[in-house]
Amino acid sequence: MAPPAKTPSSGPPRLKPHELDEFHTFNDIMHLLHHRNLNQHRQSIWWRHFSTFRREMLHLVAEYDAINSSKTAAKKTSKRVVARIEHWKSCMLPKWYLAFTAVIASTQFSAIGLALMAILARVSHCLGITAAYEAEAERDMQTVLEEFAAKDAHELFEPPRTTGNAEDVGEVITRQGGDKDTGGDDLGEVVSRQEAGDVDIEAEAEAEPAQRPKPKTKDRTLEKKEKRKAKSLAGLDTESQSQARNKSKMKPRRRELEGAVEEETKEPPKKKKKTKKGKGGSIDDLFAGL
Repeated sequence: MAPPAKTPSSGPPRLKPHELDEFHTFNDIMHLLHHRNLNQHRQSIWWRHFSTFRREMLHLVAEYDAINSSKTAAKKTSKRVVARIEHWKSCMLPKWYLAFTAVIASTQFSAIGLALMAILARVSHCLGITAAYEAEAERDMQTVLEEFAAKDAHELFEPPRTTGNAEDVGEVITRQGGDKDTGGDDLGEVVSRQEAGDVDIEAEAEAEPAQRPKPKTKDRTLEKKEKRKAKSLAGLDTESQSQARNKSKMKPRRRELEGAVEEETKEPPKKKKKTKKGKGGSIDDLFAGL
């Protein structure tokens, strides 16, 4: 990180009359906030930063008033103002900013945080602290861009590196002391193949299968186990088939026996007794014709 920009050694930044009046109003506002909220917020963390900011503003306004009032004390007070502004820029202003943003984040007291943040922004702009931060940020950005540009140029113009997986072909080396007719290059000797009668191709073809590995034979114990399993499965199949046949034969016989038993158990239907109509009296004979 680049060092913070320093104000010129000739003197502190000059404030216009309306800016100095704004500083006086800011002091009055902060005095009222301190008086009304002391008992409620004096134990909170942001209150300590607020009290230091209020105290520093009082000293700064008093020093500017002294510079404008008397020329004899202007040199001493101007040095104090310059040192105070440098201290704000390097150390105090980031702390105040974080404290006041925390007050804004708490929705219950966001109005106080916004008022303090507005005062801090206006004061830092009038004293030239904001411009110094912007210039410092531009310098940092330029250094970063220069580093990236140098890195890209180095990667573009650097020859490609061979990886470890690539094969090393080597260099071409010419032999010396060859024949004169061939221009000094040694072409080597001509080697002829052996005659066909010397090498028996059929014998080689027969020898190849002999060299092949023989298939592995299964152990006898495994073969015996497999045979036993097959026999047991076959026996189970035959038994299940015989049981199914016996069941199919027994079914009609059981049905016949069950039918006979049902017929024996059934009782003959009872006959209903006929009731004879009794002979009616004389009254019945009278109403019979109706």
